[in-house]
Amino acid sequence: MGSPVRAGGNSDAVALLFIAVGASVLGVAAVRFSPLLAIAAVGGGGAATLILARPFLGLVLFAFVASFLPFTQIAERIPLTLCESVLLLTWLSVLPRIAVGSLRLHLGATERAVLVLVGYSIIPLLLGIALIPYGKLGAVRWSRWIVNISPLFLVGCLVQGPRDLTVVIRACIAGAMATLLLSIGSFIRHWDARDILPILATLHYPQEYRSAMSETFGIVHRISSPWIHANMLGGFLTLILPPSMIYFLKAREPWRMIMLVFLSLALVALLLSISRAAILGLGFVALYFIRWRVPLAVPATVLGLVCVVLIVIFYPPVQERFTALLSKERTPSGFVMSSGQTRLEEYKAFPRAVAQFPFGVGFATDPTAIVEHYPGLRQISNLWLNYWYKLGLPGMLLFLWVSLRWWREAKPPQRFAGNSNPALRLYQVGLVGGLIGTFVIGFLDHYFSFQWVLVAMFWMFIGLSLIPPRDIAENCEFLQGNRRNKKYRTYAKI
Repeated sequence: MGSPVRAGGNSDAVALLFIAVGASVLGVAAVRFSPLLAIAAVGGGGAATLILARPFLGLVLFAFVASFLPFTQIAERIPLTLCESVLLLTWLSVLPRIAVGSLRLHLGATERAVLVLVGYSIIPLLLGIALIPYGKLGAVRWSRWIVNISPLFLVGCLVQGPRDLTVVIRACIAGAMATLLLSIGSFIRHWDARDILPILATLHYPQEYRSAMSETFGIVHRISSPWIHANMLGGFLTLILPPSMIYFLKAREPWRMIMLVFLSLALVALLLSISRAAILGLGFVALYFIRWRVPLAVPATVLGLVCVVLIVIFYPPVQERFTALLSKERTPSGFVMSSGQTRLEEYKAFPRAVAQFPFGVGFATDPTAIVEHYPGLRQISNLWLNYWYKLGLPGMLLFLWVSLRWWREAKPPQRFAGNSNPALRLYQVGLVGGLIGTFVIGFLDHYFSFQWVLVAMFWMFIGLSLIPPRDIAENCEFLQGNRRNKKYRTYAKI
């Protein structure tokens, strides 16, 4: 498959011209303003110019920034994260190319189903704005949701084959490695999750996020991270670890040693996050890997079980979290229900919520904040029911339809074409495995439905998981014209 966007000297010349002009202007500005600000502006302007010239770099930069600093804001009063800004800039580069025909917007079965879901979401959006008096920012929230879904379509446009797929996965791993080093490094200093808060303030994290983290981690002893909540960190690791395992299997030295360090740090962070949903999700991924006979799947599963048992035995916060599953914990501000009891209360209140909002709350508010205005209601910690909560029953059914469309396209077949790329086969298993883990988490948490940035990562991985089967299918279609050549008639199991 060709890659016309990243080939050509004209784009490089234009990029270099803009960088030179921008550096000159900002160099003069540095004399009048802050030199550090000017340096940052030069770097940002250079990156923006390169993205406009080569949009694939925008997707790669998004993968890294979203994995490392998901909630860094570009400005205090602008409700837009840095990685969402990179997405918008990438679309600014992609859309003109689609218009002139140098790029093609791939609309497979999954993408068309997502477009139907997006089109339907306009109905709950308008109803929420009309019926909920404090929902004036509904259009802004809906627009951000669209931006967070858009990586699915960017992947179809920009990822042109196995090489590009590997580059995006590497960017995600690099960002995740930076996250793990920051999270574990700040946590083990005093075994206090709040030690990361000054660092996040320097990284322009919103004050409300840092306040929520300070309150939450003052009660429980779990690792904190740039993903704010330990369960969100667990969900992100569940998504990224399976394809990282595949990359480890295919890497050569010294990258294999680096990947071994990364996988070890990820396992430590996952256990310190005490995210039971993520551990359960990765357990299903391990069974899935064993089913597909992925190399080292069995010893990796045994090692993971041993580590879980050891940390339960020797790390008291884990013991407290598991023993307090259905109990109440006394804190300075009173009694706080455990997560198990909280979820039971959420399911009890859910029928009242859907009766009061039959078409969902739309984007006028969020279920996590619904209790502030409707004391009798609660959020719901379930991926599919959260779609019902936001978009009504039709919205949940449409998301189920999207999931089934994706599964029919992305699931590894029983037999692969013998001439297909072995690494591509394994990547297909790894990417689908990570998404299976997130769907398992969806029974216990809602983060992969409408949580900014994590949703963008989810849809990007949906798109990435469609690259291997489509690439293999294209090769098979090409080889159908060579049926007389016997060497193309071989089939092999993975």
